[in-house]
Amino acid sequence: MKPVKIVFMGDEEVGKTSLIHQFLYGVFTERTPATLGQSYHETVTLPDGLHQIIEIMDTTGLQEFPAMREMYIQNGNHFVVVYSVESQLSFVTAQNICNDIRRIKGLNFSNIVLVGNKMDKGLSRKVSTELAFKMAAVEMKIWFLEASAYLNLNVDSIFHSILKKSPDFMIQSKLQTQQRLRIFSDSEFKCNKTKSIVIKTTRKLVCKSAFSMIR
Repeated sequence: MKPVKIVFMGDEEVGKTSLIHQFLYGVFTERTPATLGQSYHETVTLPDGLHQIIEIMDTTGLQEFPAMREMYIQNGNHFVVVYSVESQLSFVTAQNICNDIRRIKGLNFSNIVLVGNKMDKGLSRKVSTELAFKMAAVEMKIWFLEASAYLNLNVDSIFHSILKKSPDFMIQSKLQTQQRLRIFSDSEFKCNKTKSIVIKTTRKLVCKSAFSMIR
């Protein structure tokens, strides 16, 4: 099983590490040290009991390291670009990152999830849902959602939207569906066989009863 490589990108302090920790370990870490290339290698269980190996690269802001940003983009399979709904500047950075990914991976590359984190900070919101949705879903045709690492809202959805596209997930899902169909088919065959025995037995009883009446 090949690991799915996911690269988290975005400004510092938008909550990239908090989203990762919430998904992998079920904990919220409000303040974490500045991240420089922190990686995670885990096997996760998806809905329906399917499993997938994932490699997550948690990057720093990278504004000062354009060459490093390009290296992460070249090596990544899937990208989660995070901004904070409290920061217009972080949203602009997220737009630029999405454009860089398309420039390097190709204009039709769509394995990008734009995430507006800190949706629980409604009173200090600076970036509207409508604006982000228009940029991501309408203009770039990429997946978009808002999340809260603090409240654990939509965190699983970020990863599941990526992992369900992986070839291993599709193979496991297909095998699981075939197994279910096989079980259903076997059950239906046994059920039909039982019905056939009951019908034949009933016919014998009816014939025997009619024969007794004739005699």
